Amino acid sequence: MADRSLLPAPRLRPSPWEELHTTWLELFYDLVVVVAVTQVAMPLLGSLSGAAISLFFGLFLLVWWVWGGHTVYTTRFETDDTLYVLLAFAQMLAIVGLAVAIPQVGFGNTRGFGIAYLACRLILLVLLARAWYYVVETRQLMRIYLIGFGAGAGIWAASLFVTPPAQFVLWGISLTIDLLTPWVVWGTVLPSSEVNPTHIPERFATFTIIVLGLSVIIIVNSLTSTRIALETAMGAVVGFLITACLWWTYYQHLDRTIGRMHLRSGQPYIYSHFPLQLGIVLIGAGIGRSITANQHAHLSLGTFALLLGGFGAWLVGGFLVHLASQDPKDTERNYYKMTLVYAITASVAIVVALFLYPLLTPLPSLVVLLALIIVHMWFDARQHLTRDVSL
Repeated sequence: MADRSLLPAPRLRPSPWEELHTTWLELFYDLVVVVAVTQVAMPLLGSLSGAAISLFFGLFLLVWWVWGGHTVYTTRFETDDTLYVLLAFAQMLAIVGLAVAIPQVGFGNTRGFGIAYLACRLILLVLLARAWYYVVETRQLMRIYLIGFGAGAGIWAASLFVTPPAQFVLWGISLTIDLLTPWVVWGTVLPSSEVNPTHIPERFATFTIIVLGLSVIIIVNSLTSTRIALETAMGAVVGFLITACLWWTYYQHLDRTIGRMHLRSGQPYIYSHFPLQLGIVLIGAGIGRSITANQHAHLSLGTFALLLGGFGAWLVGGFLVHLASQDPKDTERNYYKMTLVYAITASVAIVVALFLYPLLTPLPSLVVLLALIIVHMWFDARQHLTRDVSL
C-alpha cells in the first residue's frame, strides 16, 4: 500500500487573507513560461501582417491562460505534496512542448502545439479533480471548473482531428468556454472561491516582470543584430527608458494597493492584466523594430501599429487594473479622477498619432512614446498625491 505521507491530499489554504508569497517551484515554472512567451513574440520582429498579429494575439492568450490557470490553483490550495510537484513538472514539460511547436503554427503545422496545449489543460483538470475529491468544502466550486474546463478540453481534443481553418474555429470555441467559466464563479458567493489578496497580485506582477524582461531581450537582440550607430544606440537607450517607465507605473500602483484589495474570486483583477501585459509585449516588439529600421526612413505602418496598439492596450489594461484593485474606502470622486487621467493620456496619444505620424522616423517615434508615458506617469502620480494629501 502506498505511503500516504508521500502523497498527502490537497488542502485548502486556511485563510485567503494569510500572507502568501511566490514559492521556488512557482519561480521555476515562470522561467519555463518565459521561453514560450519569447517564442510567441519573436515573429513580430520579422515580416509583419494582420495575420501575423492575429496569430500572436491568439498564441499569447493561450500561453497566458495556461499560466493563469496554474496560478489560480496554487493560490487556493497548499502545494507542498509530492504528486502536485510531479504534476507541476509535467505541465512545465508540456509548456516546453508548446514553445517548441509555436514557430510551426504559422506554417500550418498545428498538431504539436495542439497536443501540448491539451496536455497542459488535462494536467490542470487532474489537479482540480483531486481538489474536488479531497476538499469537500470546495466541491461546488470545483464542479463549476471541471464542467467548464472539461468541456473546453473536450472541444480542443476534437480539434486535433481536423485541420485549419476549422481547427482554429474549434480552438476559439474551446478557449471561449474556458474564459467564460470563471465568471460563473464570480457570480456566486462561495467562501472557498476567494483568492489571496497578496499572492494573486504578486504572481501577476511576476508575469509582468517576465514581459518587461522580454522587452529588454528584444532591445539587446535588435541592437546586436544591426550596425551600431548613434541613432540605433540612442533608440536602445530610449527603448530601455520606456520599459523602465512601464515598470515604474505598474509597481508604484502595486505598492499602493497590494494586501488592501478585496478581490473575491479575482476575475476582474486577473483578466485586466491580459491587455496590460499584451501591450507591454507589443511595445517591446515595436521598440525592437524601430532600433533595426533605417533611421532616416519614415516609420513603417507595422511598427507604428505595434507601438500605438501596444500603448493603447497598456492604457486599457492599466485602467482596468486600477478599477479592479480600487480600495473600497475610495470615494466615487476618485473613480472619476482616475478615469480622467487615462482619458487625457488616450486623447493626447490619438492627437499625436493623427498629426505626427506622417513626420515620424523611428527614433523620434520612440521619443514621442516615452514622452506620452511620462505625461501619463505625471498625471497618475499627481492624482494619487492629491488623494493622499486629502485623506
